[in-house]
Amino acid sequence: MDPLSALGLAGNIVQFVDFSCKIVTAGSDIYNSASGMTAKHEQLEKATQRLYDLTRNLDESRKHIVASRRLTPADTAQGVILQDCQNIASELLAALSSLKSQGRLGKLESLRQALINLWSQGRIEEMDKRLERLRQLLVTNILISMQEQVEEVSADRIAKDKLLRSMHGINKGLGETFLDHVQESRRWRAELITAFRQGNWRSQPRDGVNHAPVQPIAVAETERARELRKSILRRLQFHGMDDRHLRISDAHKKTFEWIYDPPSTNAKPWANFKQWLECESNFYWVTGKPGAGKSTLVKHIYKDQRTFQSLEVWSADLPLITGAFFFWISGTAMQCSRSGLLRSLLHQILKKCPVLISHIFPTRWDIDYLFGEEQDPFSWPELLTALRLLPQVVEGRARLCLFIDGLDEFDGDHAELLENMSVLKNCPHIKVCVSSRPWNVFEDAFAQGPSLRVQELTLTDMMLFINNNFYDNAQFLDLEKREPEYAKKLLQEVATKASGVFLWVRLVVHSLLDGMKNGDRVLDLQRRLDLLPADIKELYQRMFDSIDPFYFEHASQLFQIIRAADEPPSLLCMSLADEDPDFVFRAENKALAEDEISSRFDNMKRRLNSRCKGLLEVGSSPQGVSDDQLALRANTSQSGVPVPEDALTVQYLHRTVRDFLYQDVVWVQLLRASNSFDPYLSLCRSYILQIKTSNPKSMPKNRISVLVTICFLYASKLHKSSRKAVVPLFDELERALTNLPKCGGQTYTYIHFSQSGIAAGYHIVTHTDCDMQMTMMSFAILFGLDSYVQIQLDRGYLAKANARHRSPLLDVFSLGNAAHIWNGGVRRILDAHQPSPSLSSLELLFKYGANPNQKMSKNCTVWTYLINLTFYFAGPVIGGWLDIIDLFVHHGADPMVEDCRKLLSRDCLFPERLNKLRSLLRKRRWQVRLRVYSCPLSAESVLIDFDGIPILPQIIGLLENHFPVNLRGYPRP
Repeated sequence: MDPLSALGLAGNIVQFVDFSCKIVTAGSDIYNSASGMTAKHEQLEKATQRLYDLTRNLDESRKHIVASRRLTPADTAQGVILQDCQNIASELLAALSSLKSQGRLGKLESLRQALINLWSQGRIEEMDKRLERLRQLLVTNILISMQEQVEEVSADRIAKDKLLRSMHGINKGLGETFLDHVQESRRWRAELITAFRQGNWRSQPRDGVNHAPVQPIAVAETERARELRKSILRRLQFHGMDDRHLRISDAHKKTFEWIYDPPSTNAKPWANFKQWLECESNFYWVTGKPGAGKSTLVKHIYKDQRTFQSLEVWSADLPLITGAFFFWISGTAMQCSRSGLLRSLLHQILKKCPVLISHIFPTRWDIDYLFGEEQDPFSWPELLTALRLLPQVVEGRARLCLFIDGLDEFDGDHAELLENMSVLKNCPHIKVCVSSRPWNVFEDAFAQGPSLRVQELTLTDMMLFINNNFYDNAQFLDLEKREPEYAKKLLQEVATKASGVFLWVRLVVHSLLDGMKNGDRVLDLQRRLDLLPADIKELYQRMFDSIDPFYFEHASQLFQIIRAADEPPSLLCMSLADEDPDFVFRAENKALAEDEISSRFDNMKRRLNSRCKGLLEVGSSPQGVSDDQLALRANTSQSGVPVPEDALTVQYLHRTVRDFLYQDVVWVQLLRASNSFDPYLSLCRSYILQIKTSNPKSMPKNRISVLVTICFLYASKLHKSSRKAVVPLFDELERALTNLPKCGGQTYTYIHFSQSGIAAGYHIVTHTDCDMQMTMMSFAILFGLDSYVQIQLDRGYLAKANARHRSPLLDVFSLGNAAHIWNGGVRRILDAHQPSPSLSSLELLFKYGANPNQKMSKNCTVWTYLINLTFYFAGPVIGGWLDIIDLFVHHGADPMVEDCRKLLSRDCLFPERLNKLRSLLRKRRWQVRLRVYSCPLSAESVLIDFDGIPILPQIIGLLENHFPVNLRGYPRP
């Protein structure tokens, strides 16, 4: 039989329900008639015949299924649904016959009265329950039928080929094919996916067996399945996922070799690491003082082949899977988050064993396979569920070893993180090597298991590092010839004073070598060493105190910029942020020449060295691009392969420097030195300058969109005293965007809506994204820049739509709707910060005429999209979106839309707020419904509800609440 027969019948049922609802609302022609003409008798005749035909089609489809195969439980359930449809059909046909028997209806009043008689209040309530039950049964039946069809054809090659031919190719899901033949497919898709996520339908037994919710639908190995795996892997990735690993210094030559040797008897006790790799499971804890070299050791372990050779002994005949994550508190939000940890590790694991994807993410896999790829980001509950599934999914298939560095750099509740990770404990097929500072929370979790303390084992490594650096220095070699005993003593004293802190050794060696370059005597060198504090924090204080008072204000500004930056800024970004305030207006729209960029790099490095005294440094490129190459290629007029924007960054010397500077006493001292300085304003200027000096020829796709988004992000964080500077800055940004195409190379589209006396609203998207229509104004609303919005509206910017102008209200909410076409950079920013439109800015738009019911697409308005958008947020952030919903309702949002029902049934952290919203919406809905029964007998008054929103009788709202279809036969405003 045709493998799509059951779903074909379901599609027929959907068509039946759709048309039946339209029959119930017969009379809409009269309501929409300006002249008040009655419906023709033959129209009712046609409607009756159409309903009869649909009912007959349902019956014939059912007979075909019964005759062609043994019925499944889903088929039996479908028969019950069909019987309900036939009962409803009988009632509707009887109602139609009743209307037809009245002959030609000559008055609006007579038809209106006939409908009221047919659908009394008690009758409506009865139909309400029946339609609700039918809708739920239909959704469940469709999902079970899809599951049965996919699993049946996966085991049957002939059936699979037939199914694929019926679907016109292998790159379309069964659910997508079904929805192609359903009206209002967007709403049905949303309804089916919501039910899929809730998982209640899975509890239905198939063939008498209860299947576990975590089991994905079994699918055949096809090109579609392989492409879906690649897609899920891409969505797990995030910007800078490997940055921290690549930026950690490599171990000095021949250091940390002891990690693969058995512990010696004369050393402090530590657990045999090689033995743990080869034999044991559970956790191994690497701990130590700040700056002792924990991250360097973990990186050394993870890249050394001896680690994997030992792990192969443990994995035996099973495949070995490894993964690593390095927390970074000074990096991006994702690089120090629990979501970043799981996304990175799961990406590495599943990339090496893709067949596990459907088992680790069963719900996402099923939805993607049936309905097409979802663009929703991975939520924390989804990632946590994946982590909990990992042990049982991996068992028997592979052995897994993970390396997690810097647990103390996690920006969250460490106890909760350890609780989440506890699912990996006591699994014989999983082991995890972790590192952290020796904080109590980690002592409690790991001290009883195998561990080592880095500072107790690195004296020999330090001597090797010290010797290599000093013996490569000509001045030291001269000193050794003159004072051999002292030279030997000096090296030994440096290693001893370090107390196992590698970072301290690095700084002290640098200081002593500087002294030798300056011709220091033995007495001077000894005094220099004696004056250097043995404690790393005291050493930082000494470096901080050595800043020239003349430069201290400037140093304060540089430190503030680094702290304000969302991630370590590029060297070019820092250079442009450090310009004087008026430079952004003087700079030309012109790509920087090679000598200009080289000069900027050199000058910025000199400023950092002289003002910050080594507390900030320029980090090397994770991609291994040299400084010279960067100087020639980054943001220059030279064409060629563009380098990553963060290839050369300004960052703290070490995590411990960040800790030192963030101390209240230190930070207050810095702020006092430049109390009127706003680092966010400097960063805004920097990103505008990066746009003005960009070279389109070598620019990555959507680079401009990223730069503008970051600019708005920093503008949203401006100090109150700096907000007046936004308008001239954004005026300059508009000019820069307008002039950018003149630079040549890739064509960018910056359309502006210009009418006489109306300010331009420039698009900030490339020609590939123009359907998004994102403007300067809509970005300002999204990021809460109320002062800019007010000034633009006062200048004459249109808040409402007309033939030539889209409302910025529509553009703001289009952003999330089209997020899948944004490149990773913009999407990363929006996902991380989740900006919500400013209430006061939205209030201004409504004041100036914006319409909350404006259409975004054929079946979606700004209002309905807003309702559905709230389901993607969790936690306290949902409170802000409830405020926006309140505002929309008070400004005329349509309370009759089906999406309101989903909103009213939602649970959230603010039950009192939601109850008030329920009351408000219900009040508005009954205002709409009661108007139908109490309005004067004129076509115009029947058509118009409060705030000018057209309405139909109560039954329309009833049916729309239960079936995701639009039953209204008239256009929305």
